[in-house]
Amino acid sequence: MEPYFINICLDEKQTPINRIRKEFDLTIKDETYEKIYKRYKLLNKTKMITVSHDSAVSSSTIAGTIERYITRTSDDDQNQLFTTDLKIIYIDSRPDLENNDDKSECVVSNLVFLNKETYTKHSLLLRDDNIIYLGLDDNKITPLEEARLSELGIEYYTLKKIRQKSLDDILENIVEFNKNSPVYIVFDMSVCSKKIAPYAKNNTDDGFVLDDIICIGKKLSNLNIVGIDITNYDFDNPTTDIKFRLTNEVIQIIIKLLFNLKEKTINIYNEHSRFIIWKDIDDEDNIGWRILKNVPLTLREKIIEQIPPDTIITFDMSKLKNVDDEFEGSAEVYLSTTTFAEQELLCWGRAEDTDEDFTKCILYPEEKLSMVFELLNV
Repeated sequence: MEPYFINICLDEKQTPINRIRKEFDLTIKDETYEKIYKRYKLLNKTKMITVSHDSAVSSSTIAGTIERYITRTSDDDQNQLFTTDLKIIYIDSRPDLENNDDKSECVVSNLVFLNKETYTKHSLLLRDDNIIYLGLDDNKITPLEEARLSELGIEYYTLKKIRQKSLDDILENIVEFNKNSPVYIVFDMSVCSKKIAPYAKNNTDDGFVLDDIICIGKKLSNLNIVGIDITNYDFDNPTTDIKFRLTNEVIQIIIKLLFNLKEKTINIYNEHSRFIIWKDIDDEDNIGWRILKNVPLTLREKIIEQIPPDTIITFDMSKLKNVDDEFEGSAEVYLSTTTFAEQELLCWGRAEDTDEDFTKCILYPEEKLSMVFELLNV
């Protein structure tokens, strides 16, 4: 192996060029230190969010992050042991403690040196008490993983245990005991129910639903989170696919809640939440309505307060900025409110056959199909 020659040149008069050798592979000047230090300070303060379909990526992100939080656990100069005070909250249906060729099944066993060699080539010890599991599925844990969980004594909460106790209480306990430590969160989408993340890989039958995700996000946001991995989804699908868009929204909700991002208000709907629909007064179609979009949440809520259920009012759309892109016509429109549950009871085809009038407030079929996503994106 050829040596790599580095010239550290803090004083040009003291250069070894043409004295020791004619050329060096790299010369580090005084300003180089300035640039490196500024970059290091920036990186050290930056919270990292990694999103990948491959859950094995967490081996690298965690191995890199633990070196930012090195601690010495011995005062004996002859036997110094360096480890980390970083805590990892591992939200997954599997503990990833296997010993095989599938790196995605060996993320944690790789980090704690359980296997013959580490594929990330890191050398800093990650202790067993650095890790907390949340959401493990008893039906997916292999015999080897079960034995290793018992042997290592890692703190873990299965879905069964969470259902028996209280997710809220468990999270309160986790926050209380880790509030003074830097925390890295791994969120493997397999822990989600198929109902809310249909394009997550290997969904769990009794996985976390939206209320659980919101609870996890709000509680853990009180910790000193230094990074998040969101992994194990299938995004090889068209963006028009409703299941694809729903999985996207869940990922965005996780990130916004954990990092308390305020640039957009997260609006969580259920089937009885009311939203605004509109119809052009001059519309020749006697039936169809559309969802009112591109109106700020606070203004939308004020408008809804002015429209009692089962009521239609007229409204001057020119008063609104960034009015709905699909609005083309007179400034005066009909406004009303509806819910998911109400629209599920209405049938466009039957309305056409029976020549229903516009007072039934039936959404156009394409509006009804996409209403959950339009509402999440307003």
